[in-house]
Formats: sequence, structure tokens, C-alpha cells
Amino acid sequence: MLRWAAVLGQEFTVTDLAVVTGRTAAQLVGVIEEAMTAGVTGETAGVAGQGAGAGPRLAFRHGLIRQALYDGMQQPVREASHRQAARALAAAGAAPERVAAQLAAVPETADPWLLDWLADTAPQLAYRAPAVTAQLLRGALAKLPEEDKRQEELEAALVTVAFLLVLGEEVERVARPLLARTADAERAAQVSWQLAYTLARTGRPGEAAEVAETALARPGISATWTARLLARQAITMTVLGQADRAAELAAQALAGADLVGDRFTAGYALHALAMVEFYQRDNPASLEYTDRALAVIGDDPQVTDLQLMLLSNRCGILGTLGRRDEAHAAIRRALVLGERAGTPRLASIRANAIAHYLNAGQWDDALAVARMPDIGHIPVNLHGLIALIAGHRDDSATAEAHLAAIPDQAFGPAYHPTAMPVLLGARALAAERAGQPEQALAILARCLEPGIEAEAMPGRFVLLPMLGRLALAVGDTATAAAAAEAAAQEADREPLPIKIATARHCRGLADADPAPVLAAAAYHQSAGRPTENAEALEDAAVLLADRGDLPAARNVLSEAARIYRDLGARWDLRRAAARLEPYGIHLSARSQRARPAHGWDALTPTETQIARLIATGQSNPDIAATLWLSRNTVQHHVSHILAKLRARSRTEIAREALNHPAGSGHPVPG
Repeated sequence: MLRWAAVLGQEFTVTDLAVVTGRTAAQLVGVIEEAMTAGVTGETAGVAGQGAGAGPRLAFRHGLIRQALYDGMQQPVREASHRQAARALAAAGAAPERVAAQLAAVPETADPWLLDWLADTAPQLAYRAPAVTAQLLRGALAKLPEEDKRQEELEAALVTVAFLLVLGEEVERVARPLLARTADAERAAQVSWQLAYTLARTGRPGEAAEVAETALARPGISATWTARLLARQAITMTVLGQADRAAELAAQALAGADLVGDRFTAGYALHALAMVEFYQRDNPASLEYTDRALAVIGDDPQVTDLQLMLLSNRCGILGTLGRRDEAHAAIRRALVLGERAGTPRLASIRANAIAHYLNAGQWDDALAVARMPDIGHIPVNLHGLIALIAGHRDDSATAEAHLAAIPDQAFGPAYHPTAMPVLLGARALAAERAGQPEQALAILARCLEPGIEAEAMPGRFVLLPMLGRLALAVGDTATAAAAAEAAAQEADREPLPIKIATARHCRGLADADPAPVLAAAAYHQSAGRPTENAEALEDAAVLLADRGDLPAARNVLSEAARIYRDLGARWDLRRAAARLEPYGIHLSARSQRARPAHGWDALTPTETQIARLIATGQSNPDIAATLWLSRNTVQHHVSHILAKLRARSRTEIAREALNHPAGSGHPVPG
């Protein structure tokens, strides 16, 4: 019995054991009680799902016990046991993922029953255990006899699972020949939708549009898939800058979704409309459509990816609207749900989280959530964000490594338009730090180009103050004036407080007037955007000094330096000092002193808060729930706390926290 339990895994149920051994639960009770009395197994918290395996869960007391039993079986016996367990569980109606877990241990199996089981369960299994499903499908297709009637069905399932895993090359490799030969209109529509999506997110919207258009022209497609393809095409049109066409297609898709009652399509159609409004510079309308989409789709596993994308996008919109606390709560929720789902979409959420924490001045928190998966355009965005933080912190090695990882084609607006401001900003900052202001200026000047370049970058306004500053540094007053005009146009088009502040900053630079720049700094301070606040203060200090008001310039520079110091922005400190030095204004040694590397004062605000929660006895899951952080993020912070305090245990962290009561250290982050 224990060997069978070891085959089932570290955890198992009496029902599972009964199924795979062919014995009744009553026949197994005695030996289970003996194992529990001996301390070999014990009952765990929680209840398994419906079907085979339901009921209280048991587990080996220690993983080594299970491993010893498992390794004690010869390999052929283990593999045969896994096959037998898989078939028995499948016959008993067990959840597909439990059967797949057994099959994953013997991926080369080609049992005849497996092909029928895979064909029946793959659509469901793909969303529950995509990695295992992909492994099983690849193995089955490799051994499938020629002209087997199940080939198309299994290939379509592999396209779905590769799409969910964001394996773009595999999607294309399997989807294109399948589309060329299939006579099944519904299958062709589904595969076309996934292929078009894949092409769009790898920077080929033109090809994506062709695939969707071909699929829509194919006879025999149901109303459901017609609506889904229209929604997909609407999203592609927004990236191609065809807002009117996108809105028209999205409206058609939404009407079709309502007609057939398809929440999946309705969600994507509303997402497309949200994108249209975003590119049209109407963030409030974009937020309204995003919230409607979230309300429509619910928690269906098939729309998990869309749900996570909408939650992540919602954070960015809220941040632009100045609703900082709501944005903070939104990105925390998205991170937690994304980690639970375990899908590649988590990388996109992390990119948005980094952008949010970057804007909020919580750079250490931004780096705490950073991961670098290799999935299409998402790592490009992550590379740009990390390079930007590293550049501000004068960390040349890190900045150069991440910039080098960004391919040149990523700087085309169709590749990932919303990432362009980050990528251009990171590259321009690197050029400026390298003593090449003219090159930095040329990089940023792209956001002034008419047509697709400017229209495809809704976030270009964040680059304009840096563009104006660099233009004046090299004596290019025309470009400084153009940056001010572009900022004014953005504010006129969407009069949000942040865009109005940016327009004032740029106008003050162009007119050599510190008053509007100081007004912009005041807004950024109230909105909790310390980086923009410090940059505006720095520019105002230079303008004040140039007017001869040295005392005011000195005071303003001192405040900018304090913010830069708190952020750890060593490059910005050096630049500010160099710009004011010709006026005889010097930063004090204290102003340029960085946060210590070790000790309580080395902790960030979030780390300080976590340390104090540890002192109250909370575990990492407790802290994650309290702060609405993911467990991985909490563990990352705890590791940093241990290193900074040179502590060897949570007890030592607690002792240090008790020695520094609240009010004596960092404030709690909002």
C-alpha cells in the first residue's frame, strides 16, 4: 500500500489508493491506521476535488520516506505502476490533472487508451496543467500512426497549450500546416485566433491581421467564433493605429457575444474597446471598459489570462489617473492571483508592477518582483524597466546587461507600443550617462515624430521633460520648444493632472521660467511620484540659479537631493551636482550619502514593515495575506532582511525589530 501511495505522490487519498490497488476503502483502513500510528503518514489539511481522489488527504510525514519507498522499486516497476495508476484513475473519472500527473512520470508511453483520453480531456486539461499537457501531447503526436483520425484534434490541443504557455514558435510550427489541411471550420477558427494572437504579441500585427481576415472569410464558422475573431482583429487594429476600424470591429464582436451569450468574446471585445480609448488618450473611458470586462468574464478558467491582463492594465490606468492607493491595491491583487494561476501572464503583471513601484519611488519593491522569463515581448519590457532603475542608481553593469538583451526590433512601435517610453527612456539615460547627450536627445526625439510613432505611444508624455532638459543642455532650443508643444497637446487632448503638470514642466524649461516647473514639482509631490518631483525640482534649481536667485536655487536643490538620496539615485545626484556647480552651489556630503548596506537603516520601508510583522509572530503566508503581496515576493524581502541585518533566523529579525519600535524608522509605504 505504501509503495502505491509513493507512486501517487507526497500526498494521496484513500479513494486514490482504492482505485489504483483495486481494493475497497474498508480493506485499506487497517494498514492506513498502522502507517499513521507508526508515524509514516498523517492527515493533511484541506479536501481534494470532486471525482476520484475526493475526501480527506493523507501525506507522508517526511519526503524522504516517500522517496525511499519510490526509489526502492526498480524503474520498470515504477513506470508500470504509473501507467496502471493513470489508467485506473482515468477509468474512475478522476480529475484530468491527476491522471496527467501519473502520465508525466512516463512521458514516452504510447498506450492505445491514452490517445482517446487525451483527445477527450486535452481542452480541459490544457487550462489546468498546461506544461504537463504539452509534454503528453508532444509524446503522443510523435508516436501517432500516419493518417490517424485523431491527429488534427491532438494538434489543435497542442496549439492551445503552446499558446497558453506563450511558446510562440511552437504555435506557429503546429498551427500553420494544420490550418492548411483541416476541413473543420470551427477548428480552423480557433487555431487562427490563437495564431493571430501569437503573431500580434511577437510584434507582427500585420501578419496577425491577415490570419484573422482569412479565417473570417472561411465558410462554415459559427457565430461564436466569428465574434471571437472580430474581437481579436479589433485588438490588432488598435496596435496598427486604426482606431476607428478597431472600435467598429469591437462593437460587432460585442453584439455577437451578446447574441450567443459568450462571456469570453464579450471580455475580449470590451478589452479591445478599452485599448481604443487608451490609445485615443481617454483613460477614464478605458478604465470603464476594463471594469466592465472584468465584471463580464467572472472566474472561468478559460479566461484566466484575460482576467490577469485586465487587472494588470487596470493598475496602469489608475496610476495615470492619479489614483495611487487604488493602483497599489490593484497591482498587489494581480500579483497574488497571477502567482496562484502560475501562468506566463505573471511576467506581464510583474512588468506593470515594476512600472508602478518605479513611479511610486519604491524601487527596491520593484526589483523584488522582477523575474526574467523568456516569453516574447514581456522580457523586453522587464529588461527596459530594470535597466532604467539601474541607470538611475549608476549601476552600469546591470544597466548595460539588460539593455544588451533588448533586440533592435523591439524599438519599433508595432512590437510593443506601450513599452516604448520605457525602452527609449532607458536607452537615452544610458547615452546621457556615457557622456553622449546628443545621442540621448536623438533617441528621445522619436516621440516627436508625426504619425504612428507619436500616436502609438500613449505614454510618451513621460519622456518630454527629459527631452526638453537634454535639448537645452546641447543648445537645441527648437527641440525644447517642440517638446513643450507636444506636452501641451497631450494635456489638451486629455487634461489629466499628471499631463498638465508635465506640460507646465516642459513649458517652464522652454521659457526659462522656474515657476511652472515648481508647480509641476508640487503636483508630483502630492501625487506620490518622487522621481518626477525630484527631476522637476532639479530643473527649477538650475533655472533659479540662472536667474541669479542662488538662495532659492540652493534650497530647491537640497530638497531634490534628499529625494534622490532616499531613492538611491546616485546618477541623478551626480548630474544635479554637476549642473549647479558652475553657479557655486555644492551639495553637502550628507546630501550625497547613500543608504547604508547593513543594519536597520539599510531596510526599505516595505522590509521594515515585514520585519515588524515577523516580530509579531506572523509567517510568510500570514504576511502575504496582510500586505496583499505574493508569497514569493515576501520570501524575497525576508531574504534581503536577513542579509542586511546579518541575521541567521527570524528570531534575530524579531529581536532587531523590537529594538526599533514603530516611529523610529521608515514610514509604512502606502
